[in-house]
Amino acid sequence: MIVPLSIFGKKPSIYQVNAEIILIKKTLYLKYIISGNISQIKLTPSKQSSELWRNTCFELFLSNNNITEYLEFNWSPDGRWNTFKFNDYRDRANQNIFEESHSSVERQNNNIIFKTKIILPKYNHYISLDLNNLLIGMSVIVETDTLEYWSNQHLHHRPDFHNRNNFLTLHKL
Repeated sequence: MIVPLSIFGKKPSIYQVNAEIILIKKTLYLKYIISGNISQIKLTPSKQSSELWRNTCFELFLSNNNITEYLEFNWSPDGRWNTFKFNDYRDRANQNIFEESHSSVERQNNNIIFKTKIILPKYNHYISLDLNNLLIGMSVIVETDTLEYWSNQHLHHRPDFHNRNNFLTLHKL
């Protein structure tokens, strides 16, 4: 599934962001592509690992319709990552998730390409995900002179990637 992401607010952009996500068997393959005039996008390392979203950051939210729990994945262009479990909307569990996450970011011509894969059974002891009915929220925070918030949907007056009304249903291939 290819999903164009939209920027929050009415600010015109000189580039575009698209997400490509595929579920094959029990593995999610995720790719974000930022294309266009990317010269002002900063791919600097985040200062704090727990707050990767304060700089350019790639994110994914996973849940199901029948549960309130969800997972949040964050990846920094420099390879750092975080995974958080939430019991309900913005109610972060006191549970650290240490499943290693590998990703890559590269610049190709006028594109920044982020790739990762998530082997879903590794997260079964944190959250019970029905692979036939996954809810996903895809978002990218882009740092230029300010932070820009890109998502598959923005339904409220401020960016809120945690709001499951913004999530989409992903069906297994």
